[in-house]
Amino acid sequence: MSGGLACRDKKHQWVVTARECNYSAFNGYHWTPSAYSEVWCLDCRRHWRTRARYVIGLEDMSIVAAHDEREARMAGTGKQPLRAQ
Repeated sequence: MSGGLACRDKKHQWVVTARECNYSAFNGYHWTPSAYSEVWCLDCRRHWRTRARYVIGLEDMSIVAAHDEREARMAGTGKQPLRAQ
């Protein structure tokens, strides 16, 4: 099982922003262990939670760095940024 709309393009760059944990509102946004990891696609703005084995080979990146990297990539495509500049 996974959560969110996953990117299917294997040529895109995916990074892990929360490896085997979550930061849910239900626990006050504190670190909580989990079988699932959060994955972000830096090319298409999608993010999802999964416990798939491919996560082992993905790079860890902070959510702030992933957001900034994704915004930089989107700037060259003509797509609207996710936050006001």
